Amino acid sequence: MGVCHDKTTTMLRTQNYNVVRHPRDGINPLDLIGAFKDAVHQLGGLDKLISNPPANAPTITRDQIAADLEGQQSDKQAAGIGLSFLSSILKALGGDLDVSAQYQKARRLQFTFNDVVTDTVAPLDVGEYLKKGQVNADNLVLQQFVLGQGTLFLITQTLKAKRITVKSENENGTEVKVDVPVIKGIASGKVNVESSADQSSLVTYSGDKSIVFGFQAFRVGVAGGVLSLVPAAPGSVSFGVTFDPT
Repeated sequence: MGVCHDKTTTMLRTQNYNVVRHPRDGINPLDLIGAFKDAVHQLGGLDKLISNPPANAPTITRDQIAADLEGQQSDKQAAGIGLSFLSSILKALGGDLDVSAQYQKARRLQFTFNDVVTDTVAPLDVGEYLKKGQVNADNLVLQQFVLGQGTLFLITQTLKAKRITVKSENENGTEVKVDVPVIKGIASGKVNVESSADQSSLVTYSGDKSIVFGFQAFRVGVAGGVLSLVPAAPGSVSFGVTFDPT
């Protein structure tokens, strides 16, 4: 069963990342995620994978500037998909806002990611940590993903941004301007809204915290009771959609 690739997925895959279809905070390196049938679940931390975890977990290096990803744009998306993505972003930034009415004339949306940083853990450090422990085969949830029919992944890097710029167009590629003061009124200070004019096709949304919209991961396996880690192919797993375990 393959991942349903849309334009955002394609952009991140070319940069060696998997997509978080509903961007949010609370996703970190050393998190375990399990894919089963058509769902992907966030399961908990790496220490739950082994029965006698070492005292010191691998170090996470946070907020590294991702210069090669700064200003990266998604391809142009159909308005319905784009508005769903935008709704998730606004909720994660701190405001459960409905701005869809302001984009009703738009037929395509394009996203630009600004102030992009990464949180990273070294895979070699993870390997050293895991080789000192035994698989926690008694955990009923882990059994389904390590020894059962699911697939287990370990997040090693997350991709985060504090500011997202949205560009709106009609079906002919002409920019569609939105009413920025109205959007600011809806936001009511919960989300920062910026634009160069009161009527603009480019609107930037930001908040106090970074939200995760992409990640890298290793697939976790067990052979003869011994854990194995294999890099997951970019685009092979994503939150909220089906997965491809190959």
